[in-house]
Amino acid sequence: MYSLCDFSNDTVSSKYHYVGVIIEKLRRKYRSLKGELHIVELKRTTRGEKLGMDLIGDNSNLYVSNINNEGVVAQDGRIKIGDQILEVNGEILHSQPVPNASNILASINTNTIKVVIVRSVMYKNGAGVVRG
Repeated sequence: MYSLCDFSNDTVSSKYHYVGVIIEKLRRKYRSLKGELHIVELKRTTRGEKLGMDLIGDNSNLYVSNINNEGVVAQDGRIKIGDQILEVNGEILHSQPVPNASNILASINTNTIKVVIVRSVMYKNGAGVVRG
């Protein structure tokens, strides 16, 4: 997940400043949502490798309901059950019905996948009942 740090190296500082600007824009965009905003960059080792997460929700909220141990999400370990999925590679999933969001996720063919999530304090440890 991206976080903001103060580095003396100009190149690194510029990168973190840019990431900070993106995070601030996302915070404004999703300000009505409660919880911690995170950007998780997942890396596939092979092109067809599955993300390995199931979603549950209604027409405005999508949550991770299950994580398959064999998928990229489990191998990475930063996305947890109960996390709300907002965007993937710039594609807005927030407010999408689950079937549409699942189709969008299935159509991603890049090896690097950027996922924007909100983690509720209630789900910080990856436990809890998802309300969808």
